[in-house]
Amino acid sequence: MLGEALGRDLDSLADGFVLAADALRHLVTDPLLPAELAPPEWPATEFRTAYAAYSARYQASLRAFFRSQLSALG
Repeated sequence: MLGEALGRDLDSLADGFVLAADALRHLVTDPLLPAELAPPEWPATEFRTAYAAYSARYQASLRAFFRSQLSALG
């Protein structure tokens, strides 16, 4: 799901922003339990890894979008 909102058009960038904000909201509320205290199938580490990868790709999409907009202006 994290990869679905990536794109370079304005609508997909807006969707990507909403997705990133929702994911970040979950990360902020994660209690960061040590492994020995976390429930058996606690997905926090995998989610943080997926979010980091998504965030990097989303930021690259944003840079490409803004570059294209700047080059169109001038």
